[in-house]
Amino acid sequence: MKIDLEVFDAEREVRELESRLRFAPSGDEPLLRALRMSLEMKRDRLARLQSARQSVA
Repeated sequence: MKIDLEVFDAEREVRELESRLRFAPSGDEPLLRALRMSLEMKRDRLARLQSARQSVA
């Protein structure tokens, strides 16, 4: 059950960052770079959590 909540939270965080990236000013390269890096890290975390959830199930 706890892993399901963590996966849900991680999915929400990824969607939130994707939205922020979509609406970020195109000329703000440091912001775009930071958002992309953060999104990559969140996607990696989500993948690990989903893998853990499948191995438990």
